[in-house]
Amino acid sequence: MPQVHRGVTLPPNQAELRTVRHGRMYVVAIGINRYKTWLPLGNAVRDAQETLRAFERLGFEPRMPPLLDEAATREVLQRLVTHDLTTLHEDDSLVLFFAGHGHTVTRHIGGVRDATGYVIPIDAEDPYAGGAHTWLRIDTWLSDVARLPPRHILVILDACHSGLALPPMTRYRGQARLWPEQVERLRRRRSRRVITSAQDDEQAIDNGPVPGHSLFTGFLLKALAGQMEGITGFATATDIGAYVHRQVSTFPTSKQSPGIGALEYDDCGELVVELPGAHLPEAIHRLAAPPGPAPGPDRGPLPVGVTPLVPPRPPRASTALSRALDRHHAERAGGVRVFSVLAGHPAAASGGWGSWAGGHGWLTLATEAASPDAAIAELLEQIPWLRCLPAARRLVAQAARIELASVEAELDARSERERAAWFEELACQDPRAAICGWLIATLRRPQLEVPEQVRLPAPPATMLATLAELAPITVLLQHGAPTADWLTGAIETAAELSDLMPSLPVAVTAPSALARQVLRGQESDAFSMARQSTLGVGERSLEPSLDAQADAGFAALCHALATDPRTARRFERNVNMPIHEQQRDTQVELVARAARLVVQRDTWYRAADPQRLQRDHLQDRWLQHAGFFVQRFVADDLEQRLDDVVEEIASGVAGRSELDSLFPET
Repeated sequence: MPQVHRGVTLPPNQAELRTVRHGRMYVVAIGINRYKTWLPLGNAVRDAQETLRAFERLGFEPRMPPLLDEAATREVLQRLVTHDLTTLHEDDSLVLFFAGHGHTVTRHIGGVRDATGYVIPIDAEDPYAGGAHTWLRIDTWLSDVARLPPRHILVILDACHSGLALPPMTRYRGQARLWPEQVERLRRRRSRRVITSAQDDEQAIDNGPVPGHSLFTGFLLKALAGQMEGITGFATATDIGAYVHRQVSTFPTSKQSPGIGALEYDDCGELVVELPGAHLPEAIHRLAAPPGPAPGPDRGPLPVGVTPLVPPRPPRASTALSRALDRHHAERAGGVRVFSVLAGHPAAASGGWGSWAGGHGWLTLATEAASPDAAIAELLEQIPWLRCLPAARRLVAQAARIELASVEAELDARSERERAAWFEELACQDPRAAICGWLIATLRRPQLEVPEQVRLPAPPATMLATLAELAPITVLLQHGAPTADWLTGAIETAAELSDLMPSLPVAVTAPSALARQVLRGQESDAFSMARQSTLGVGERSLEPSLDAQADAGFAALCHALATDPRTARRFERNVNMPIHEQQRDTQVELVARAARLVVQRDTWYRAADPQRLQRDHLQDRWLQHAGFFVQRFVADDLEQRLDDVVEEIASGVAGRSELDSLFPET
C-alpha cells in the first residue's frame, strides 16, 4: 500500500526507504573577528551568522546561540565538543561551522616534515610569544567531534591553513549525484565529514564576490541557497563541498583550494539537505530512475559519491588540442608515421596530453630520457604487466588454435623446458605469441614478481613494441628543465619509437620558444615529422570536471574490491608505506600488504605536473624494489571496464604468495 509522507504519496519502494528514523537537525556556528593578540578579521562573525541562518532555512535548529568573538574562548570551544553536544541523540544530525584564524606549526623531526594545525580561539596568545598551549589542535578537536552521538556530522572550517584537518583522513574531490534509490540508503549510514576552506600551505581570503563574506563562505551560502548548477531538490555534504571547491579554486584571484574529507567513524553515509523550494520526497519523485540496470545485489549499495557505472559518462568538452591529437591518431591508423610535438606551457601541454589519452582509456608512460635505448628501458619499467594479460591470452589462443579458456591449462601441463619449445612453435604462427606465452607463464608463478629486464625473452625494443600492442598506452617525452640538446634528442627518440611502434601515440613537450629554436633549420626525417606535427598549446587550461570522474570511479573500485570475495578485506586505503632504503615514507592509494600489491590511479592532472609524474615514477620503482607489484588505472578504466579492472587486480592478488608483510601492520 502506498504511504504518505508530508502529504506526498510515495510509491511502495520509496515508502520502504522511509522506515528509518531521522532525528532532529542542529547547527552550531562560531565566528571570531576581534582577536585579543592576533590580527582582527573583517567577516568571520558575519560569516557565522549568515551560515547559521542559511541552515535554519534548510530546517536546522540552532543548538545554542552563535559563539561570537568573546564567547568563543578555548575553554568554551573545548567544552562544546566534549560535553555540550554529547547529549544529542544518535539519530540526530549536526553541522558545526567555524570562521576565524587557523595556524600551522611545522617542525622537522629526523629530516621529516611534521605539520600540526590549530584552531585559534578568541583568547589565544600570540604565536611569537610561545602561545601554542592556548590554541586548539585541529586533529584532537575533530577527533572529539567525530565521537559525538549524531548519525550525521558535518564540520565546516573557514580558517587559514584549515586544510591540515585533512591529512589523516580519506580525501574526496569528486561530485557525483545520487540516484533517488540511494538517498535514504545512505542517510541510514553514519557520516563524519569536514569541508575546509584551504590547504595546509594556503591562506584563506577574507573577502570574496559576495559582499561582507569571505571567498569560501560566500560560495557556501550560494550552495545552501540552492544555486548549485545541475543540483535541484536535495544536496549532500559531498555535493556542497564539491561545489565550493570548484568555485573557490577557479575564482580569478583565488590562491586557495577547499577540500572535503571523512573523519574517524565515517561509514560512507551522507547528510542530505532539502534545498529551498522543494521537499525531498517530491524531488525524489520527480527525478527519473537511472538508466540501465541497478547495481547488482552481490555488490550491495554503492558507496557515497558513486554513480552507477552503466550509463556512459557525459561527453567531454572538445578542445582544439584534443581534436588535433585525434587527427594525428587517425593518420597513425592509416599507416602514416606521426608523433606530436606539444609546444607551449609545460603543464598545459602534458596535462592536455594526459587528458586526451585518459579519455581514450590509455595509460601515459613518461620519460625524461633523450636516447632511444634509455627511453625504452625506462618505459619497460612502467609497463602495466597485468593489463597485458587479456590480449596476451587471446593472441596465444589464436596462434595455438585452442580455446581461450584452455591457455592456462596448456601452460600448466608443460614443464618450463616444454613451454619454451611450445613458445618457439607458436612464434612460427605469430612472432608475438612467444612473448605473450612467456608473459602469461611469468605472471602465473606462485610468487608473482615484476619481470626483470635482464630476463626478458626478446630485445627490449621488441618487448616494448609487443607489450604496447597488448596494453593501451601512450608515451610522453618531457623534461622538468628542457634544453636544446635534450629536445633534439627527444625528437629523434620520438621518431625512432614511431618507427618501432607506428600505431603508438607518442608526444614530446617543450616551451614554445625552445621548440622554435630547435626546429628551425634542422634537416632530418625526424625534424621534418616534428615540424609537420607541432601543436601550439596556450596557458594552463585544464578540465577540473574530470576530477569528479576520477574520484567517483575510484570509489566504485574500492567498493567493488571490498565486496568481491577474492579481494575483500585485503586492501587498505591511503597508506604511508615506509620504504626503508630511501629513508622516507611514500603514500599509496590502495595496498594489499600480504600480497604486496599496490593499486594507483593515473589521472590527467598527474600528467599536468612533470615533477609529480617523475616523483610517481620513482615511487613505483621504490615500491617494486621493496617487493611490491604496482598497478595503475586511468579514470575511463574504472568507468567503462570496472569488471575487467577487478579481474586484473584479483589476478594479481591470486598470483602473489600469502607472505608476511615486508612492513608491520599499523
